Amino acid sequence: MPSFRYLGNCMKAMVDELTNGPISVAVLGVGTAAVARGFAEHDVYGYDLDHDLLEIAGQNLPSAKLRYADVCAPEFALTDIAADLPIAIVSCIPVVNLSQEEKNNFQNKVIELLEDPRAVCFIQYSYIDRKSVV
Repeated sequence: MPSFRYLGNCMKAMVDELTNGPISVAVLGVGTAAVARGFAEHDVYGYDLDHDLLEIAGQNLPSAKLRYADVCAPEFALTDIAADLPIAIVSCIPVVNLSQEEKNNFQNKVIELLEDPRAVCFIQYSYIDRKSVV
């Protein structure tokens, strides 16, 4: 498994330095929740396109609110997150493996999400390029 709890704890430490008090954490590409578990004490929302991974994420982090969603879709927004808490946006989407068009769509969506006045930070974790491991 390329992502693990230590990484989630490191990302949480970075978010905690930038915030003070309770927050919501939006995990884009939540996968199995290996990274999201580091944020377990916060209000975690996880989004993914893989139903099987979302099922595993639910087992690994039962307190998370998980949604099947294409985070690059024009209609995707953080509207399901409580309006009274700041939001840390954490991405585990393997950006290096996206086509240029997908990268552009993802970048535009991140910019749009960061325009939300509740957004306090964005952290991107990405896997190594597939070509590097073949």
